[in-house]
Amino acid sequence: MQDKKLLEEYKSEINDLKALKIPAEGGQAEQANRVNQKKKLKLLNLKYEPYRRN
Repeated sequence: MQDKKLLEEYKSEINDLKALKIPAEGGQAEQANRVNQKKKLKLLNLKYEPYRRN
């Protein structure tokens, strides 16, 4: 039951990250946002890896 709850939390956080919009202005700011999103996604994947089912 706890694994299912964690998996749902993981999916929710992933969807929240995907929903973030990157502003169309400023090259460096846009690139920094993309890098930060990728880092957050990678950390989330590592955090929830034990609960994921392949």
